[in-house]
Amino acid sequence: MLIRFLWKLFSILVIKKRAFPKSNSIEDAGKALTNIVLEKTTLPKGKNYAALQAGKMPFSSPAKLAQNIEVMEKAWNDSMKILNLEVE
Repeated sequence: MLIRFLWKLFSILVIKKRAFPKSNSIEDAGKALTNIVLEKTTLPKGKNYAALQAGKMPFSSPAKLAQNIEVMEKAWNDSMKILNLEVE
């Protein structure tokens, strides 16, 4: 029973990697973050936003909506309400 389950899990992971070869794994994200923290990846001047895409990390600007302070504050307050925390 356990072997059957493990075989199915392994098969799913192999199929996913073959079907979506450019998708990032948790390990890929961890390595990218580690490289930033250990300064093995140099951040371009004035850039502080990165998105791991197909194993590469372009340092593009965030979307206009992501830079909107009102939207950010609303998202923050909504998150606090969901967690039953006091909203300032």
